[in-house]
Amino acid sequence: MDAVTEKVDELVETILCTEEYRHYRKLAAEIEKDVELSRRLNEFRKENYDMQVAGQNLYDAVDGLRAKYADLFRNPLANDMIETENSVCRLVRSVYMEISRAISVDPPRP
Repeated sequence: MDAVTEKVDELVETILCTEEYRHYRKLAAEIEKDVELSRRLNEFRKENYDMQVAGQNLYDAVDGLRAKYADLFRNPLANDMIETENSVCRLVRSVYMEISRAISVDPPRP
């Protein structure tokens, strides 16, 4: 195994051992038991993702999405899942941003 692959494996293992990720997995297992809640969360995730990719006015779109899925935000388990999932995503994004800032792949300038 080369050094980069080894370090990536270590980083992945470190992330998997974080409190945020362990809590996320625990919540996911609990939500999986409730088919309807799982379906609603997946709907929310899909619409949330589509909204972000579409590049629409996020402020208006987020308000509409929160209103449409208000039941999820009132449900303590679902709300915890949404918040925890966002936390894990922020962690992974911050790792990616640090790597991309440190490693330049821009072509050399003449």
